[in-house]
Amino acid sequence: ANSEELAGLLVQEQGIRRVGTQRLSLFRFRHNLFRKYLYDSLSNSERMYLHDAIGNALEELYRYQAGEIAAIATQLAHHFQEARIAKKAAGYLLLAGEQAASSFAYDEAISHFKRGLALLSELPDSSGQLRQAFDFELSLGKTQWKFGQVTEALDSLQRSAAIARELASSTALAQAALAYEEPRWRFNLPSDPVRSEERR
Repeated sequence: ANSEELAGLLVQEQGIRRVGTQRLSLFRFRHNLFRKYLYDSLSNSERMYLHDAIGNALEELYRYQAGEIAAIATQLAHHFQEARIAKKAAGYLLLAGEQAASSFAYDEAISHFKRGLALLSELPDSSGQLRQAFDFELSLGKTQWKFGQVTEALDSLQRSAAIARELASSTALAQAALAYEEPRWRFNLPSDPVRSEERR
């Protein structure tokens, strides 16, 4: 069989999708075993290169489609994580978490935020990494509160406040304090989210 016939045996067309002015042809493997066999046959470096190339291609394709890129943030995070580009993967996990939280998928959002924090812990300390950690902890705390995980939410919000102090950012500290206000009022906690840890 020639290459076109072989491709026809492995994949099937799923239609066409437009992204801006671009038209994409969609395909999928006829069976997951085909996909797994081909993927497993790649070396680690080949996988990293392909995930990086796919992630960059998707970024370029969706660059001017803000709503669309948020919708594929989980996919982008996966590709950049597999490509070992942790900082970029973390950024998309934050976006994916925010997207999930806005759709009330709180458990999914929490999972994204925790994965992002785990990725950040592998990076060298820097002000940029610290700022991302603040964003994750703040979003995680607010989402945990909405999901009814009270103790976990307080812990996350306290960590976000501590990071804000480390950043010496009055704006970040105000954001943490504002997010902490509702649980503070409900449980009669100290007004300072960092000091409340001492009381607990």
